[in-house]
Amino acid sequence: MPSGARHRGEARACRQNGGDRRAQEICARGDGARRLHFAATGVTDGALLSGVKFGRGIIETETVVMRSATGTVRWIRAEHRSHE
Repeated sequence: MPSGARHRGEARACRQNGGDRRAQEICARGDGARRLHFAATGVTDGALLSGVKFGRGIIETETVVMRSATGTVRWIRAEHRSHE
């Protein structure tokens, strides 16, 4: 896919997924798009990510990481030990 079309597609995806305004602007302009990485971790439950969950001795988080150069999208569900 030509890079201009790819950048337009990424900008459209940012807008459709409710990405923050700065991320949308970067995607739309194509600034550094070949090196663009995006990561978000849910704090509260939302349409894209679950919020932080606190259990007995465990804290659960959900993160999405995207890389524009390869189109890679990684979903990470992690359990963190609570030291309380």
